[in-house]
Amino acid sequence: IGINGSVKDAISLLGLSCYIELTQLTDKTVHEKMISDAQGNFFLTLSKGETYLLTAQSNGYVFYSSQITINDLLNKDSILIQLQPIKKDALITLKNILFESNAFQLQSGPQPELDKLIMLLNENPKLSISITGHTDNTGTKSGNLLLSQKRANAVLEYLVQKGINKIRLTAKGLGDTQPIDKNTSEEGKNNNRRTEIHFHSL
Repeated sequence: IGINGSVKDAISLLGLSCYIELTQLTDKTVHEKMISDAQGNFFLTLSKGETYLLTAQSNGYVFYSSQITINDLLNKDSILIQLQPIKKDALITLKNILFESNAFQLQSGPQPELDKLIMLLNENPKLSISITGHTDNTGTKSGNLLLSQKRANAVLEYLVQKGINKIRLTAKGLGDTQPIDKNTSEEGKNNNRRTEIHFHSL
C-alpha cells in the first residue's frame, strides 16, 4: 500500500525538506529512504503484516519517530509529521526503544531510534539531555519505579558506549506517576510506556 506524507515545521507550519527513513522492525533493515521535496512532501510504500519505524530528520530540528503498520493507515489519507526546532526544553517521546520482553536490558544489535538520537547529539555537541523512563500501572508502584530507572539507565549506557560523553546525560525513572493516557486499555498502557528525552544547553 502507498501513502502520501508531509513534513512541516511545528512552529511555522511551513513545509520542510528532510531525510525520511522507514525501517522494518522485525529484522531492523531499512525498507525505504528518501528526501522529502522542498514543500515537505513524500510517498511511502508499506507491505502487509510488517511493522515499521518511521523517522524524519532535518538539520536544526529534533527528529521524529513513530511505529506504523498498514492497519494504522487504513483510515488516513496522509501522514503529517511536525518537527520541533532544537531549542532549550524541547522534548521528544521515544516509544520504540527495543528492550527485551518484560526486562530492562536493551535487545542486542541496532537500535534505530536511539541511533537517530546519537546522530542528533553528535551534530549538536552543545546539547545535553535528560532521559526519563515511564511505565504503565501494571505491577507495584515500587517495581515500576525500579524498572523505569533501570530502563533509563540502560539507554544512558547505550549512548555512552556509542561515544556520547556521560557529562551530557542524566537518567531518571518515574514509574507510573506521570501517565499521558488512561491505563484501562492496551493502547493507553502502550502510550504510557515511554522514554522521554528533554534537551538542554550545556
